[in-house]
Amino acid sequence: MKSRLNNGDGVNDMFLLYGRGVAEIESLLLFDRWGNQVYERKSFQPNDESLGWDGNFRGHAVNPAVYVWQAVVRFVDGESEVFSGDVTVLR
Repeated sequence: MKSRLNNGDGVNDMFLLYGRGVAEIESLLLFDRWGNQVYERKSFQPNDESLGWDGNFRGHAVNPAVYVWQAVVRFVDGESEVFSGDVTVLR
């Protein structure tokens, strides 16, 4: 799985998950450094730029910081795997 997030310059403005052989992303969660959940999406396809996180929480841009993400991915063979990482938001 690869991920990316953009800073509003028209390039990499969404946090997305990309992958091959993926049947569905069962869940994607993002958290701030205090453990507050700032994003959640369930049951969606990878590689779709309209389904990423835009760096907003409750209608406002989040502060520049490192955010932690966790995704549960189900592959075409029926197996599920948990992936996690971090993404840095720059403004």
